[in-house]
Amino acid sequence: RVKILFQGYAKGKIIEQVSNKPLEAKIELIKEDFLEGTKKEALLEVLKEKVKNLANISHYFSPDLLRTIEEGFDASRICDLILNTVRIKKQVAYEFFVLTDLEQKLVKLIDLIAQEIEANKIQKEIKNKVHSRIDKVNKEYFLKEQLRQIQKELGSDTQKEDEVREYQKRLELKKKFMHEDAYKEIKKQIEKFERIHQDNSEASMIQTYIETALDIPFEKISKKKLDIKEVSKQLNHDHYALNKPKERIEEYFAVRELLEKRKIAEKDGAKVILCLYGPPGVGKTSLANSVSKALKRELIRIALGGLEDVNELRGHRRTYIGAMPGRITQGLIEAKQINP
Repeated sequence: RVKILFQGYAKGKIIEQVSNKPLEAKIELIKEDFLEGTKKEALLEVLKEKVKNLANISHYFSPDLLRTIEEGFDASRICDLILNTVRIKKQVAYEFFVLTDLEQKLVKLIDLIAQEIEANKIQKEIKNKVHSRIDKVNKEYFLKEQLRQIQKELGSDTQKEDEVREYQKRLELKKKFMHEDAYKEIKKQIEKFERIHQDNSEASMIQTYIETALDIPFEKISKKKLDIKEVSKQLNHDHYALNKPKERIEEYFAVRELLEKRKIAEKDGAKVILCLYGPPGVGKTSLANSVSKALKRELIRIALGGLEDVNELRGHRRTYIGAMPGRITQGLIEAKQINP
């Protein structure tokens, strides 16, 4: 293999073509405009400094070429060496080639090198971020694999995986019956439980929360339509006398049935609560039981006697040790019906 090195002598302009074979032409040398010594030296120093900075963050310049540029005094020659090394588009290279003003050429080349420095810095920053992210992912994967193997040796890994799969399966079955926010929150807690180690004190708290949330019967809805006749029949069957409360209950459900038949939804602020009051033993709870039977819905009884904290009704914050769901939530779970 033979290597041939061509070196340009000077720039020229074809005046006249003499022959094709061999290719001969009359050439007029293109001379660059003279540049004052002080200005040329100043621009050269700036250019050399920029090239040195670019060489530190890229692989464009070999040590020998860098030494040639640093020790050189011919501004035009140095510009050509740099342009021959840096990757530039053909159009940009041609723009430099036709320039005869040495000052413009030096200034333009300094700008080009400055742009290359910024581009290389950005590329290097992006590469570092990518490598850092890859290293982090690899580290997490390695640590997770180690943890999985340790858990497998201890016999705890399989059990937890089975539990997580069971929770995910139950959640997906309930998804179409749940509010989107509730679904996202439970899913988030399952993912957190999957990541957390079993020995962590938070693991049991998260697991209790997940199991309680999944026990709520979102999918079990009573679709029994209101029927005032059934309510009246059941009340008269279970109770003798008590005409006034029975009449009031019948009126209440008659209005509800009428609204339902007309497909008029009650506004949140217009919902009516049926309140029965009186001393113990007069039949308040038994009337509620009769209504429950007539509507084919479960009855939840929440005694407020001795209730000192509202959190017992709506549930404690999960951050508390031994926190339990509220009595309303417990009632829904026990009733196994979302609309008792």
